[in-house]
Amino acid sequence: MQIYEEYLKRHSIGVSPVKHVSLGYLFFRESSDIGFQWTVLSIFWNEPDRSPGNYSIRFSTPIHDSRSAEMDLLRLDKRLSWDEYEEFFYDWALNCNKNKIISGQKQITLTAWEMFVFSHDTYFARTYKNMSDLFFESLDFNLSVENRFSSYQKIIKSFDEKLNPFKSWKSEINSYSKHYCHWLVDLIQK
Repeated sequence: MQIYEEYLKRHSIGVSPVKHVSLGYLFFRESSDIGFQWTVLSIFWNEPDRSPGNYSIRFSTPIHDSRSAEMDLLRLDKRLSWDEYEEFFYDWALNCNKNKIISGQKQITLTAWEMFVFSHDTYFARTYKNMSDLFFESLDFNLSVENRFSSYQKIIKSFDEKLNPFKSWKSEINSYSKHYCHWLVDLIQK
């Protein structure tokens, strides 16, 4: 809790749970006939030189075996002015499926890992054959989150961070974790 949030709570001052962010992410996962499909909600603040800023809201999904961090756009970017932002997320949260939201730091990391492996699976199958059991364990939903996370950590420790695709993994996971919209999870789960 930030100090201003504690102050507002202590003095019973109601404030919108929607936070204006310059960069934010939220993950969804749902199962289908072909496995899992992930959706990434991205929020970007755009600050043009000669006009008021706006938000870009994007829904995308990882591209299978793309060997990149690029995502397929699922819907066109929605541009919102700053005064439309809160209302958009209040309305959107009402219609959002709570069961598909990813929350909790380890779950966020594991979901980002799932998408990363999905985008690089042929590379991993060819390059890390001796670690296939660890890869399967890190992705096995029949195992506990703790066991999956432990397998994930063992894999990560063996990677050379200077090689692609691990340079991008390091920067992406830090960005996803650092800018994950926990406030939006709270809003959806209310």
